[in-house]
Amino acid sequence: SSGAGGLLSFYVYRAQGTANYPPKNINAGNLAGAMWYLQHEVMIQDPPKFSINRLLRYKVEVRAPVVLQKKGLSFGVRFAYDSQNCT
Repeated sequence: SSGAGGLLSFYVYRAQGTANYPPKNINAGNLAGAMWYLQHEVMIQDPPKFSINRLLRYKVEVRAPVVLQKKGLSFGVRFAYDSQNCT
């Protein structure tokens, strides 16, 4: 949802094992993407890939910097990183 000042609130989901650590620099996605990942990459082997056994939900609130807001944008360019390399 969008509130005052361009604040956006939404949920992201992360498939994870039993380890607990802060949600920094992690992969997360929308619910449909997380479910696809579980069905097509995690649960196709026994034991499940990376010992994943739960789906975490995080509420995220973001606001675009003023320079992006002036351009009518909420988000900047997205880059994918794999093993510390921009792919």
